[in-house]
Amino acid sequence: MTLRPMFIFVLALPLAALAGCGGTSPTAAPVEPGAPPAATEAVAEAPTEAPTVAENPTAPVESGEAIVDAFKAAGLEAENPTPMTKDDYGLGPYVCKGVHFFVPSIDDTAGGRAFVCDNKEDADAIAGYYEAAGKASAMLFSWVFRNEVANTVVQINGNLPEGTARKYEAVLKGEAPPLSTDNEESGATNTPAASGVGTKDNPVPLGVPAKVGDWEMTVTTVNPDAGTAVAAENEFNEAPAEGRTFVLIGLKGNFSGADSDSGSVFGDLSYKVLGSGGNTYSDTCGVIPNDITDSGETFTGASVEGNLCFSVDTAQIDGATLILEEAFSLSEDSRMFFALK
Repeated sequence: MTLRPMFIFVLALPLAALAGCGGTSPTAAPVEPGAPPAATEAVAEAPTEAPTVAENPTAPVESGEAIVDAFKAAGLEAENPTPMTKDDYGLGPYVCKGVHFFVPSIDDTAGGRAFVCDNKEDADAIAGYYEAAGKASAMLFSWVFRNEVANTVVQINGNLPEGTARKYEAVLKGEAPPLSTDNEESGATNTPAASGVGTKDNPVPLGVPAKVGDWEMTVTTVNPDAGTAVAAENEFNEAPAEGRTFVLIGLKGNFSGADSDSGSVFGDLSYKVLGSGGNTYSDTCGVIPNDITDSGETFTGASVEGNLCFSVDTAQIDGATLILEEAFSLSEDSRMFFALK
C-alpha cells in the first residue's frame, strides 16, 4: 500500500493558504503532533534606520519588516506587515523570524512572507518547505526567493506575474532596483508602462515585460528577414509580396487574470506592426513556427511562448514597433508599443 496520495492530501489541507497567502488573519492549520512545543511568538522589532537590504545585501537584516520596508522603498506593494506567530507556520518548520504582508493588486487577501534566519540551515528549511509545496501541487505554487548571503527568504503568492515577482527578488538580493509605479491605488503592477515606457515614442525595450490587459508580455526575439524560416515551416507558404519582408517576432506571455479566469493570446489580444514610416501592418505570413496564437486556453499564473509574423514594407522595418492591445477595447490606454531591435 502506498502512502503518497494520503501524504499529498494531508499536506494540501494546511497548505491551501500557502499559495494564496490570504486572509485578514493569516493562520494556517494546526501543527502536527510531534512538532516543536509552543514557544514565545517571534515578534521582530521594526528597524530604527532606513532599510539597507537593497543597498547592502550582505549586511545583517534585523527583521522581516526591514525587507518589507525595502520593497516599499523600491515602489513595490508590501502592505500591512504583521509578525508571524507559531500557529502561522502550520506544518512548516518553526524557524526564522517571519513577517506576513499583503499585495493588493493580486487580491485583497493575498500576499507573501519575509523571513530572517539565524543560519543557512534554517533558511534552507523554510525555503525548501514552500518549494516542496509548489512541486507537490500546482495549486500550492508560490514564488520563493533567497539571499543566501544574508540568510533571508521571501515567499510570494504564485499568481503574481513573473516579471513583477522578479523585482521583489532583485530587491532581496540587492540587485538593480526595479521600476517604480506612481499608480498604486489602481492596483497596476510595476510594469514599464507605469514609468512612461510603452508609448510610440518610447517603446518597451526588447526583453522587458509590460502589462497588456490580463497578460504580461515580453518581446524576446526578432527575425527581421524570416522568409527562409517561414518557407521551411510549410511548403505551401507563399513568399512575401514584392517590396515586403516577413518579420518573425518571438513573445512570452504570462496570464495574470483573477483566480477563476482563463484567457488566450488569440482571444484576448490584438496585434500589428507599426512601420517606421507610420503605416501599420497586420498581414500575416501563413503557417509559422510555434505560432503563439495556437497556445490555447491559459489559466492564471501560466506562461506561453511562441511567435507572431507580419508582412511588412521592407523600407519600414528599421525602427518599426509591435503594437499589442486588448482585443475589442475602445481605450487607447490598453495599447502598448514594443521595440523590435
